[in-house]
Amino acid sequence: MTMKRPGMKFASICFLLTALLLSACATTTSRQNPPATRTAQVQIPGAKKAVGPKKSTAKPVTPPAPVNPQTPGAPPPDVTHTQPLTPPPPQTRAQPALPHPSFNTLTDWQTTNLTPALKALRKSCTHWQRHADTDALKSGHDVFGRYADWREACQAASNVTPDAQSAKAFFEQYFRPVETPDLGGEGLLTGYFTPVIDVSHLATREMTEPILSLPEKEADRKKGRQFYTVTSSDVIAFGRPVDVFFMQVQGSGILKFPDGHMIRAAFAGHNDKPYTSIGKILIRRGELDKDRAAKQDIEAWMARAGFLKTKALINENDRYVFFKASPMTPGDGAIGSQGVPLVGMGSLAVDPRFYPYGVPIFLSGHFPQTGGDYKGRQEGHLLIAQDSGGAIKGRFRGDVYFGTGKTAGLKAGVMKHKARWTLLLPKA
Repeated sequence: MTMKRPGMKFASICFLLTALLLSACATTTSRQNPPATRTAQVQIPGAKKAVGPKKSTAKPVTPPAPVNPQTPGAPPPDVTHTQPLTPPPPQTRAQPALPHPSFNTLTDWQTTNLTPALKALRKSCTHWQRHADTDALKSGHDVFGRYADWREACQAASNVTPDAQSAKAFFEQYFRPVETPDLGGEGLLTGYFTPVIDVSHLATREMTEPILSLPEKEADRKKGRQFYTVTSSDVIAFGRPVDVFFMQVQGSGILKFPDGHMIRAAFAGHNDKPYTSIGKILIRRGELDKDRAAKQDIEAWMARAGFLKTKALINENDRYVFFKASPMTPGDGAIGSQGVPLVGMGSLAVDPRFYPYGVPIFLSGHFPQTGGDYKGRQEGHLLIAQDSGGAIKGRFRGDVYFGTGKTAGLKAGVMKHKARWTLLLPKA
């Protein structure tokens, strides 16, 4: 039997202590420098010491990259994240029109009479027949679609009975209300009308103001108001200075001769001079109150002031409007910028930079019920964009056409309220 020497036992113990210390150092180093695969090696007590790594033919396993649901198949990012990457924002595009929840939630829709809007839409549809289906309703504004998108609604409109119930059913079946920051908002509404003024073929003591046609020479179209006389151009008729002035403000009118014969005085152009509100002049002078400066208030001031002061006030507005005479069909209003006759409480003047002619716009706000009703009553009206005006500037600025004659003029004169705008577009 061979006896083990005490020295050998001591050497063995020293060897084991040294191995343990080296193993601890190796473990500390691995925590300070983790491998790229983030897989830590674990020392198992009692395991045999590895002689060295063996070469393996297996490919290293790469941990899965976070999945981005918006970009399937995209390469993994350089930096590891604990949460999926947020997809980059989409490229900026025009916001599509989003449908209003329903007609039932559209304020004042249920109580409005849509018959005037139906009549006005028919006139726009007839005018649209000259355009190709592929033409855009308004170039650069895809939200309004192409003429082909409106054909079905136009065809149906021609067969609808013009009463309140049928008109309401038609618009709800073929259109949808839409609102976006660009297509729905609040803005100022004013009113206008077609005046019917008494005129004569020759000048009289009362009918002294000529209604002029557009001058042939360009230079004659650029004069100031006070320089226009009967020699400036062809005279269509003579009227009272106040009546002719307010017809120029409205942009068109109906001329009634002593024998009862009537013709339309349609807008033909103006002298390119700036428009000045004589109502604001009278307010500034303290002659009128700012809340009582409608057409009838100005006319009352003129009646008190007399001819000379009235003429001087009119000349402070240097804008002068020319007309062209045309026959008229009974019941038709003025011809709007679209080229169709306007319908009282069915037509609207808009800024054509933002809307194509012919689109329906629902307006909810206060509307006068009689002349002198400055406050108005809350109600809704569906109007068709068929006209424009020099003072109508802005996305939500409109001028409501009240119709023809004195009653319409009294209401239009006191219309100045904010209203909510909602656009109607054909259903897809």
